[in-house]
Amino acid sequence: MAEGLGERLAIVLLALPVAVIAFFVLRERDRLALPAPRYTLSAWPLYALGFALLFVNFFVANLLPYRLEALGLSQGQIGGVFFAYLAGIPGSALAGVWVKRLGVVQAFRLAFGVAALGLLVQLPDQPFWILVGFVLMMAGIFTAQAIAGGVSGQGGSGVSGTYVAAFYLGGTVAGLVYPPFIGESALWGQGAALGVSLLAVLLAGRALR
Repeated sequence: MAEGLGERLAIVLLALPVAVIAFFVLRERDRLALPAPRYTLSAWPLYALGFALLFVNFFVANLLPYRLEALGLSQGQIGGVFFAYLAGIPGSALAGVWVKRLGVVQAFRLAFGVAALGLLVQLPDQPFWILVGFVLMMAGIFTAQAIAGGVSGQGGSGVSGTYVAAFYLGGTVAGLVYPPFIGESALWGQGAALGVSLLAVLLAGRALR
């Protein structure tokens, strides 16, 4: 759409379906009656997991277009790579099955292990392996998010709300820190993402039990 219509018109047209959905949501008048939230910093390892999940996601996803453009891919081809986000759907759907079989901690570690494997697969400067690695990374991250999000919900609305805030804070920080990595060797960017992933795996036991 950006190649054929220009970036501005493409953004407008892509926003229209969201506007239609928003119209129906805003018509609803029902209100939810929730218990008083209980906030606690004792769940900080869980919040750190949420931070790490969106940080890794956005950090790699923000660097990816620059890397693919340098390899000669067009706007349309680069956009096609981001269909890898669809790989998160089966992972999210199967998260409960993995938790039932392995337990919440091991299921999370397995999911983030898949994401880390995806980061390693993306190291070669070859579009095919970057795509395969990005698909693996998305599948692992969305599965891990489904698991950690479920645990945060068990802590009540205060813990769950703080977890969501930490999750999006991770994405915000990723947007602030990725620019110096543009144009550098993929080893640096993937290494930084792997470091955050390792920290999340190490915190998983304390955060999810």
